[in-house]
Amino acid sequence: MIKRLNDRIAEAVTDFIGSMWCAYLFCAMAVYGYHSTEKVLGFINWFTEEFLQLVLLSVIMVGQKVQAERTEALHETVRKHHRLLTELRNG
Repeated sequence: MIKRLNDRIAEAVTDFIGSMWCAYLFCAMAVYGYHSTEKVLGFINWFTEEFLQLVLLSVIMVGQKVQAERTEALHETVRKHHRLLTELRNG
């Protein structure tokens, strides 16, 4: 029971963090958090520590989800072709 609850929570969090809406939210949070007085060095620190870490986390997860869907579709196509070839060979 607890394991299923934990699995559901983990899946919901992963689905949210792995969405472009979360990436947009993180982007807005990172931009809002930028308030450095040192122009160049402050921007570099903010960009690497805040923006990249927050935004890229979600974008990478979305990209992985898209790649997994494409891989699954390709795998299914290959399986269909394999079945057809097997049927043709066996007559």
